[in-house]
Amino acid sequence: QVEYQFSDINLVANEFLLKIMNKDSEGYVPLSVISSWKKIKSLGATNQMLVKALRTSTKLIVSDDGKKVRRRQPFTEKHKEELQSRMIIAENLPEDSSRNSLEKVFSVVGSVKNIKICHPQEPSSARASKSDTLVSNKMHALVEYETSQQAEKAVSIYHHSTGHFFQVIGSSCS
Repeated sequence: QVEYQFSDINLVANEFLLKIMNKDSEGYVPLSVISSWKKIKSLGATNQMLVKALRTSTKLIVSDDGKKVRRRQPFTEKHKEELQSRMIIAENLPEDSSRNSLEKVFSVVGSVKNIKICHPQEPSSARASKSDTLVSNKMHALVEYETSQQAEKAVSIYHHSTGHFFQVIGSSCS
């Protein structure tokens, strides 16, 4: 779960976590922040258990004092822009959409690397951010392709043929 929170596809849409990472020169996030996440709390893990598990991660690094965690590979602005050029937002999806059903639809255009399904949230919620409000009132998905050309092709094909909203993320996010 923690590796997912620090993953590329999550960080593209998670300004809250990015802001915390950017406050630290090395990109560390305090363990106190991580242990406050609902899904982490629901596991019932103590900080010591969390540190022990995170020290085995190949994607994350725990500080020597065990109080902070960061990505092994930094998430730079250039990396974010390149990733966004390969991602589309697919809005107004059926409520029963699953990763498998969406992968079948979107892989017709090219190789899908990842899909994140996002359910509507209240714009006033603590987790809502500027980028979330773009798509927060509708069921939507972030679909990551291998190349930006595949993402652009997907938007071109699906936007015109379905009437649903599709957009390459890099063309709308700063």
